[in-house]
Amino acid sequence: MNFIYTYVPKNDDKKLDSEFYLIDVILLLLSVVKLKQITTPEDKIIFYSTEEFLGYFKDINLFDEYTEVPNIENYLSNQAYEFCHKNSIYKIFVAAKQNVPFIMIDHDFIIYDKDFLDEIKTKDLVFSFKEFTKESAYMNTYLPTYDSVVKELGGDIEVLKNVNKEYSINMSIYGGKRLDIIKESYIKISDFYIKNVKFLNQLPLMTMFLEQFLFSGQLTKYDVEPYYCWEDLYTGKCHHYTGFRYELANRKKIAEELKTEAPLVYDFVIKNFGFYPSYMSKIMF
Repeated sequence: MNFIYTYVPKNDDKKLDSEFYLIDVILLLLSVVKLKQITTPEDKIIFYSTEEFLGYFKDINLFDEYTEVPNIENYLSNQAYEFCHKNSIYKIFVAAKQNVPFIMIDHDFIIYDKDFLDEIKTKDLVFSFKEFTKESAYMNTYLPTYDSVVKELGGDIEVLKNVNKEYSINMSIYGGKRLDIIKESYIKISDFYIKNVKFLNQLPLMTMFLEQFLFSGQLTKYDVEPYYCWEDLYTGKCHHYTGFRYELANRKKIAEELKTEAPLVYDFVIKNFGFYPSYMSKIMF
C-alpha cells in the first residue's frame, strides 16, 4: 500500500523556517516516524509538496519518495490565501493522479497500532468520520456553501446531483483498495473546480466543500461500505490533533514524543526550523 502525505505551505509572508510552521513540521515528522514503525517493506511512504519544501526533508531519508505536487498555482492566483487550506486543494489533484491503491494521511493524523493499520489496508474505502450537517459545528459550512454554488452555477452539474445533505466525510485519512472510486471522483471534482475556478475561489469554505462534501456525494453511486476510523480515535489506535495541535500542552506533548521516538529527526527539526528560541522554549521541555 502507498501511504501519501501532502503538505503545501501557504503562499504568504511567513517564511518556511518560522514558528508558524514549526508545530506542523514536528507533527508531520512524528506521524511518519510512527507509521514507519508499523508498515511492511512492501509499503511505500510518499511525500507530496513544493520543490522548495521537499528540499528541507530529503537529507533525512524519512520518506520513500519525494514528489512535487501538481502545478495548480495558476488556479489559486486569484484567491486570497486565507480562503485556501492548501493541503486540501492539493490533495484533490494528488489523489486524481494516483495509479495504485493508496491511503492519504494528513500531517496531524497519527497511527499508533499495527493491527489497526493492517486492518485498514484491507478495506475498500477508509475515512476518518462522518460530519453531520445538522450538528452545530457544521451547520454554517457545507449546506450554505452548497446553496451558494447551486444558486450561481445551477444544480444540474453532475458532481452536484448526488450530494447527500445529511452528512459530509472528514478526510484527515482516506483511501483504500477501491482506487477506481477515489480517482474517478476526484478527477470529476478537480475538473469542476477548474471550470468554475473564478467563482469557487470566492468561497471561504471552498476546499472543504470540494474535498469532503462533493466527494461524499459521489459515494451514493457505488455499492460499497466505507470503514470509518472515528471509534479508534478513542482507543489509542490513532489520533487526529486538528486545531488542538496549537494548544501549549499538545505542542509540548508532540515535541517530546518526537524527541523520544526519533532523536535524530528531532535534531533535524531544531537545526532547520528552530530559529526562534523564545518560541521553542514554550513547547520544549
